[in-house]
Amino acid sequence: MRTYKPGITCVTLSKEPFKHTDLPANVQYINSVQTFQSIKDYYKYWIAAVQQVQTTVFFVQDYDDPLPNLYPDKVVGIYHGDYLEIDHGRKIRHSTEKYSKRNHMEVPSLIHKAFCNTKAVHAILEHLPKEGNLLPEGAVYYPLIHCYGRVYDKSLEMAWVDHAAGLHHQGGSKALIGTRNFLARHGEVICARVAQDKERLQNGYSL
Repeated sequence: MRTYKPGITCVTLSKEPFKHTDLPANVQYINSVQTFQSIKDYYKYWIAAVQQVQTTVFFVQDYDDPLPNLYPDKVVGIYHGDYLEIDHGRKIRHSTEKYSKRNHMEVPSLIHKAFCNTKAVHAILEHLPKEGNLLPEGAVYYPLIHCYGRVYDKSLEMAWVDHAAGLHHQGGSKALIGTRNFLARHGEVICARVAQDKERLQNGYSL
């Protein structure tokens, strides 16, 4: 059975080596240097990078986004705040306090950035496709929330800087539709399988 060290890991995907200079000293860091030209590439490399995490909690951080304003001590499922977007220096807040399965299926990027329980995510990845034109956050966070639970903290700020030439603008609409359709077709089946895995893990069995 895979074991995890207490702590938090920051995962950053970038085309060139990158180091967050103001990352807290007690936060581990994984920099996955990859050339990705599509959402399909991003999905594949996102999963590969997250699979490397060895601490109990992780979050995925873009190299050009501000770091979180706080770091939780413990995360059972997912710990998130509102969807914060920075557009030309202006901060736009989209509330995610009133979350529902329907909202997640309609807008799979609703919870874009969050702290996640690593063991739970690794179990979920066993039931997701290895490749696809999918938003990894939307595909992973759906079963994570519904099988392991969520904590919403309005004071948590994990902002995303919107770039007109960014990857999510280039292929985001197609991936959004693809993720929405994937969850509509397979979301409940994946949740049922993840729930079974959760029960096995709680009973001391390995996956």
